[in-house]
Amino acid sequence: MQKTTVFSRNKILLLFFASIFFCFLATTSVSLYSLSQVIDANDQNAARLISTTIHSHIREFLSTHISAATTMAEDFFLKKSLREDATKPLDPGIPEQTLFLRGFVQTTGIDTAYIVSDATYRYFSHRGLHKVIDPNDANNPAHEHDTWYPAFLETGVNRNIQIDTNPVEGDEWTIFFNNRIVDDKAKLLGVCGIGIKMARLQSLLRELESRYCVEIHITNDADTSLIDSQRVIIDKRYLTLTESSAPPKPITFNRTEGNGWKCRMGLDQFGWELVIEQSSHDVTQTFSFLIANNILLFLFLFGLLFFIIQRVNRSEKEILTKMTQVDALTGLENRTAIERIHGILQDERTPGVLFIIDVDDFKDLNVTLGHPIGDILLQRIAGILQSSFRKGDVKARIGGDEFMVYSPGMHGVERIRAKAQQLEKAIKGIHRLRETPVGTDVSISVSMGIALFPIHGKTYNELYNCANKVLYRAKAAGKNRFIISDFCHKD
Repeated sequence: MQKTTVFSRNKILLLFFASIFFCFLATTSVSLYSLSQVIDANDQNAARLISTTIHSHIREFLSTHISAATTMAEDFFLKKSLREDATKPLDPGIPEQTLFLRGFVQTTGIDTAYIVSDATYRYFSHRGLHKVIDPNDANNPAHEHDTWYPAFLETGVNRNIQIDTNPVEGDEWTIFFNNRIVDDKAKLLGVCGIGIKMARLQSLLRELESRYCVEIHITNDADTSLIDSQRVIIDKRYLTLTESSAPPKPITFNRTEGNGWKCRMGLDQFGWELVIEQSSHDVTQTFSFLIANNILLFLFLFGLLFFIIQRVNRSEKEILTKMTQVDALTGLENRTAIERIHGILQDERTPGVLFIIDVDDFKDLNVTLGHPIGDILLQRIAGILQSSFRKGDVKARIGGDEFMVYSPGMHGVERIRAKAQQLEKAIKGIHRLRETPVGTDVSISVSMGIALFPIHGKTYNELYNCANKVLYRAKAAGKNRFIISDFCHKD
């Protein structure tokens, strides 16, 4: 009877431990599966965030130099010298065009700058009058390098990007940013441009690879041409790349061997793709550690999983919190920028300027063109603010059609006036939008109120009130203008 009782008790204990063991296996399997899904989702989010950040750096690199070439093409002195080029004999000394280009190279830090006169086909670089272009002379050793000029004019576009070797700089691979030069009557005067050594782009790729522990390369759709941090493989002698009007390709995420990942996304200025890849990483050791601890401490499994899930959720919340600080439409900061300005004004002892910018008659534009076009106009204005101010300046969208910029370190009324006039001119330059059905012409202007720190206020509220008051004065005076505050916060 006693043996039967012991046998029954052991049988019950065996069943009890077997139940616990199978419960452990089931719980561990479900938990590890859930954990792997969370890690995979977190990996995808991190990969997309890294890829978007890298894309932004490269886009900024290219956009900066596109803007530099466009600025050169609008220079009054340059247009005047090209109008006179056909009638004015060439100076036996250093041509005035060369002096202009040398100054442009020195002030912007680019590698090369050039001008082609459409009247005489003279090719001026910052090193002098380099040659006279004759694309029809096949016996000319520079013939291959001369075909780009008529080819660019035939495209009918105002600007493009070209990858070619640079004969002025020892045939080094160079990215050229070409831009048409036209007079007030849209008559072609010539072409100007700047050149950036490919090594600079490669240096940026190396820096980003080191910072984010990834491999980066830029490739065309057919993968026959490639640019990475070490190589330049071009399937033609030179490539001409025109900015694409098509929507950018979305990010694609794929797993690679060893649990690595690869992201591909469109690079608008090139019409190519940016490929970002992170090599494999082994998570087997982590899972083995979890299983071993779960075998010894079954209850500890739930605490460990809870801790990991909390950490993952906290990381995602931090990313979402950061995303809430950026205006989704324009990419500028939102009203949280006010806190940044508060902090700058508390610590800053140098002068600064607050710009309040309001789009004139924006509601009417929305009614006439539709809200989607209105959104595009706001994005264009945001892009102008990004390119017109320094990276450290606070640039924000604080209302439907109202923007704000605080630029610490800016002072001097003339300098401020010049910056305001530059913004007015750039925004008025938005004439035609490809996104409208037939390229509808638009007419857009802004009113600006400007206040100076610490003259017009020593706190954000004081500065904002001053700038906002003169903004309304600008509106009342007929809009399409800027006014710098003429009263202090004590008034």
